[in-house]
Amino acid sequence: MKRNYKFHWLSVVSFFLPLFFLFGIVFLFWLYLTPAERLLLTGISQIRYIFLVSYAGLLMIGLGFSLVWIVHHYIIPTTRLAEEAELIRSGNLSHRIQPAGSPALRKLSEIINAWASTLESEQIDIETKITEARSESETQKNILAAFMAELPEGVLICNLKGKILLYNKQAKLFLAGKKDDDRLNRDQKPGSYQYVGLGRWVNDVVDPHLVQHALNEIKDKLEKKESDVAAYFVISQHERMLRVEAAPILDHLRAFTGFVLIFYDITDQLQKDGRTQFLWQSLTRNVRSALTSIRSAIESLMDYPDMTAERRERLKQLIHTETLNLGKVLDDTTDEYGGFCTDSRWPLVFIKDDELLGIIKKRAAEKTGIELMVDGSLSVGWVRVDTYSITLAWLFILDRLKKTIGRNRFSIRLKRAGRFVGFDILWDGGPIKIENLNKWEGQVVKIGKEGLPFTLKEIMGYHHMDIGSYPGRSSTDPSHIRIFMPAFMVPEPNRKRGVAILPESRPEFFDFDIFHQSGQHPGMDSRRLTDLNYTVFDTETTGLDISGGDRIVSIGAVRIVNAKLLKEEKFDRLIDPARPIPEASTEFHGITDEMVAGQPLIEEALPQFHRFADETVLVAHNAAFDMRLLQINERYTGIKFINPVLDTLLLSAVVHPSLGNHNLETIAKRLGVEVLDRHTALGDAITTASIFLKLLPLLAQRGIYTMRDARRASQQTYLARLKY
Repeated sequence: MKRNYKFHWLSVVSFFLPLFFLFGIVFLFWLYLTPAERLLLTGISQIRYIFLVSYAGLLMIGLGFSLVWIVHHYIIPTTRLAEEAELIRSGNLSHRIQPAGSPALRKLSEIINAWASTLESEQIDIETKITEARSESETQKNILAAFMAELPEGVLICNLKGKILLYNKQAKLFLAGKKDDDRLNRDQKPGSYQYVGLGRWVNDVVDPHLVQHALNEIKDKLEKKESDVAAYFVISQHERMLRVEAAPILDHLRAFTGFVLIFYDITDQLQKDGRTQFLWQSLTRNVRSALTSIRSAIESLMDYPDMTAERRERLKQLIHTETLNLGKVLDDTTDEYGGFCTDSRWPLVFIKDDELLGIIKKRAAEKTGIELMVDGSLSVGWVRVDTYSITLAWLFILDRLKKTIGRNRFSIRLKRAGRFVGFDILWDGGPIKIENLNKWEGQVVKIGKEGLPFTLKEIMGYHHMDIGSYPGRSSTDPSHIRIFMPAFMVPEPNRKRGVAILPESRPEFFDFDIFHQSGQHPGMDSRRLTDLNYTVFDTETTGLDISGGDRIVSIGAVRIVNAKLLKEEKFDRLIDPARPIPEASTEFHGITDEMVAGQPLIEEALPQFHRFADETVLVAHNAAFDMRLLQINERYTGIKFINPVLDTLLLSAVVHPSLGNHNLETIAKRLGVEVLDRHTALGDAITTASIFLKLLPLLAQRGIYTMRDARRASQQTYLARLKY
């Protein structure tokens, strides 16, 4: 029941109850009087009615003053004393009660304050001892954190569902930011952003097909108990080429519970590899041309010994000139090649040729509906491949072959061709023209929604592959395409990635409880508040008349994951409101027209914030105002926020209904939260997030544990009636 309703009921009961008893006694007295006594009493009252009315009025005034005195000295102070004592016990030990009310309540307030001071002093001593006891562990933790932060490789640790549990700043640098509008993403909306953060999904920043392929490969290797259980693939991200190594994480029972993605920037190395390949081809061509000229001249000298002296001299001069040219070609190539490294950074691993065929056969049936019949040939060697890109290249070739000749069944056989393994794709009918193969090589490899930002020729080049078309020897023999790949009889040793096995107890350095937490789902109402992910945000505007045209000039937000405030995962944008900012508003938040000039419009900034807040609960102070702002901008951006919402203004009224002031600064002071950068969007968002975390245990003490509980309790407060 609301506090003002309680006061009204108390006033009514306290005022009318004595009157009820008084008139009850008078009524009983009247019943026992004789008619003569009643007549006498009636006459007296008619004569002395002024005295009786005055007496009744004084009685009512006395009752009113008594009621006010009791309420202000006992009722209200008692209620406030209970709430503030509870606040000291569970929220803010540094809070002190201002003595008020009767002498007994004042004395009780002083006793509680003294008890709080003693308890706070003891808590400080305990925390100091704990800090000293953990100093060595903290040092180790800081060393590990610094080491992770400074790694040149990007690192993501995820659970099996793909939720990010840990990342370093290099991973964020590699992956976060504006999505590439490359050949495979032409239908993507401009301004789309991807974020790396705790509790977010790895599929938002890495192609889910690649991740799933790597996880399937890891599972197969674990089942076969192979020594190298890692999987490898390449991605293109923000004009970078990243080599990705995926390794499993096993729990103490060796169950597959998560995975690590390690990102290596191979952009420069791949450019060097391409340049090296070009130099090699150029060297081969020039050397072959020079040797041909020299051999032709020498053969002429040998075949015609009686030639004229003049012709003999010209041939000698030709040989001399070609040898000089050959030396120059070698010198130029050596100079240009000097700084290059021939070790390719493309993630190639060894696999038996028949095992590769098994993978391709399975994927072809799943992705293209093509049936491959392997003729049962035994393995003729090992090949060195990136399993994902080579499989996709095979599917691309099979799909083009299917569309060209109109067949969906092919035979496959293995043949050894010198230093190469030949993969023959056979069918009955005419051969494929060389022009078709050349056309395929220039196309980007893509099957349905799955693809890579490379052409078939680029993938084949990094695998040192070649492809040719061959007709049957007779009209009854099948035609075939042969894919050549370098063969290895004994594979070179790979660098093996060890398996990370978690201890039975929780690791000291990082909280991995989120391994076993479920993701967001429609049943969010039944989930505990401490289990949800939150985006705590605030806005600054050109003014407070949002229905009259005032616009957003700044949005700031931080995230709460696993009941922890992540200040590093922030959203902080200035926004051009496309209208002047009044001086009165600038004095309030400090944002001027010059500061927002050239900044993104709301049409670009709001989709970015929508992406940042995806799959989280929105939290704000006086959220009705901020949500109304977002709603008004729907018609400009097409972005609709459907996230659940919690309001710290209302939640504060839930836990402290007798404390009337619930503005941000008052609540922060009450809960012991430091206020920084007041009236900036990001500063107020951080303050709101800290307040929200302080409110969670206070809500739990009132039996409010779930999202549904919090929303219902908020709706019952009188502050919920505020509208904008």
